[in-house]
Amino acid sequence: MPKFKDFRVVEEKNAGGVIYRIKIGLTTNAQTVAQNRDLTIAQTMCDNLNKDRWFLDRGQTRADRALRQSKVENV
Repeated sequence: MPKFKDFRVVEEKNAGGVIYRIKIGLTTNAQTVAQNRDLTIAQTMCDNLNKDRWFLDRGQTRADRALRQSKVENV
């Protein structure tokens, strides 16, 4: 499987402290895909997105969501 370099982790500071944003593209106005306060989690997500561009969409079909909901209701 090819590995891309489309996604990157950018550290930004705001009133709540440091936040790590996963952005797509290399320009200054790149779009934020996700954000996290933990660098290791953000870096892992970024690595997964660079391996599989649809990583965040996996398991999001209607059937997948219904299966997860039924598991929660049966607990």
